[in-house]
Amino acid sequence: MSDGVCVCVTNTIEYGLLLLLGVYFLLNLNYPKQYAQVLGFFQVTCLKHEFPVSQRSTAFTKLKESLHSAAINTAGFARTGIWWFL
Repeated sequence: MSDGVCVCVTNTIEYGLLLLLGVYFLLNLNYPKQYAQVLGFFQVTCLKHEFPVSQRSTAFTKLKESLHSAAINTAGFARTGIWWFL
C-alpha cells in the first residue's frame, strides 16, 4: 500500500514470486546484489529462462547441476517447474 492505494494483491507466495520476477523481466531491471542468486534460481526453475552465467555464483552453478542430474535420475516423477524437487 502506498498512500492508501493498493497496488497489487496476491493470495499465494507462488503467484507473488511470479509477479515479482515478471516485473523485473518486463522492466529489464537487474536483481539487487543481495537477492540476485535466489531470484536467479527462481528465474531458472520457475520461468525456464536462463540466468546470465556472469552473474552466477559457484554455489548456484553446483546447485543447478545437482538438481538437473537428480531430475535425469528420477524416472516417472512429475517434474514441472520448481515444485518437482520439493
